[in-house]
Amino acid sequence: MKQDSVLTMLASLSFSAMIFDCDGTLVDTEAIHLMAFHEAFAQRNLVIEKTWYLDRVGISATALLEAYESEVAKVPIDKLGVIADHDRIYVQNVSLIHPVPWVASIAKTWKGRVPLSVASGGSRRNVRATLKSAGLWDLFDYVITADEVEHGKPAPDLFLFAAKRMNVLPMKCVVFENTEEGLEAARRAGMRGIDVRETISLP
Repeated sequence: MKQDSVLTMLASLSFSAMIFDCDGTLVDTEAIHLMAFHEAFAQRNLVIEKTWYLDRVGISATALLEAYESEVAKVPIDKLGVIADHDRIYVQNVSLIHPVPWVASIAKTWKGRVPLSVASGGSRRNVRATLKSAGLWDLFDYVITADEVEHGKPAPDLFLFAAKRMNVLPMKCVVFENTEEGLEAARRAGMRGIDVRETISLP
């Protein structure tokens, strides 16, 4: 959905809280995540193709590696080791990321007017580092990550937990997302999902 369309939609909606995905929605991180996975895989003589990765953006790192193990490697891989190396490399390079200006601007505009949360399938360590580096951490009342729920997107757990923390009914929440998995999670949670993808690209 284009930026102008999103802003027009917001003006017409009745809502009491906003929930933002982090990676690819608030902050343009996909290139750094892919680079970190490339390096973590290369250390194990494995290759992760860009197109394969992009088709799965939005799922958790654990789910991504389970898919890689079954679809590509066809043998067990050191999933915990890959995640640990990815996270280390990502945090080392987090200064290279930058906010998605118009989405961050929405959060800044509504700060103090309605409760704001981040609900991300990433780890708390990575999400905190990302939001801190982008200068967005202090905008949000709550930051919910994969560490705090049983099921990641497209399950609704992250969004429902965010609504609970904000003490707002799910149907009164607006969700900003950039993946099919995230939008499906919003739908399952009974929330209005807004797709921001048309304004974001990966080199």
